[in-house]
Amino acid sequence: MDDAVLKARACHDAGVAHLRNGEVDVALAELLKAEELLREKDGGGLRAANLRANCLHNIGCAYRDNQMADEAVPYFAEELDVLRLVRNGYRAHRHGASHLHEVGNFFMNEKGDADAALEYYQEARCHSKLGDAFATRGDIGIASEHHHKSLNIQKELHKGTDRVRKVATKLCSLGTAYKYRGEEDKALVCFKDAFEAVQGLSPACRPVIISIFVNFIDAYKARGGTGEAVRHLVDQGCDAAAVET
Repeated sequence: MDDAVLKARACHDAGVAHLRNGEVDVALAELLKAEELLREKDGGGLRAANLRANCLHNIGCAYRDNQMADEAVPYFAEELDVLRLVRNGYRAHRHGASHLHEVGNFFMNEKGDADAALEYYQEARCHSKLGDAFATRGDIGIASEHHHKSLNIQKELHKGTDRVRKVATKLCSLGTAYKYRGEEDKALVCFKDAFEAVQGLSPACRPVIISIFVNFIDAYKARGGTGEAVRHLVDQGCDAAAVET
């Protein structure tokens, strides 16, 4: 690592420390100095590129935390460009995917820009957030695909945890959206998958399980009655008796 990158690293680390202490102006000065050193060192390899991406991310966060969202946007955008230029950038970068996820949340929640959020969520391969963004845009079908992918991943990695509950709740919301659009079959799929996913969760999740079950039953009522729903639950091996409505 040459002198310029070492100096940039020192400035970056100092900036992050000041940022954690709430000293935004001092933090920005250090981070901007580090980013300038690395920009002049263009072509300095993967380590320098990843450090520059960190600098750009933290500059954006500093502006964001200082209620200067518009100033944050170009730094977040350039961070994405740098990560894309590096070979498999966000994968090679230790914090790349989580940074992109965080920036997607910024655009979604603070700027209200679902289109911009989608770009970051897609790079981060974050199916749950992609589902949220597409749902916000009214693309319920694509949102459903991403939430189903997220549910499958969470069931495999985190069976019986709160993450499964959260994704199941989102599927239930999509089911409601389909119901209001008159697409009962698609609504039913969402409610069924949500209900099957929450089987075996802790008693603390009981209100969520009951809510999802009620939506599931209502979806079947629209297609012929509660008896069919109960038979379907039995056929699927779900323990309907564990949920008292």
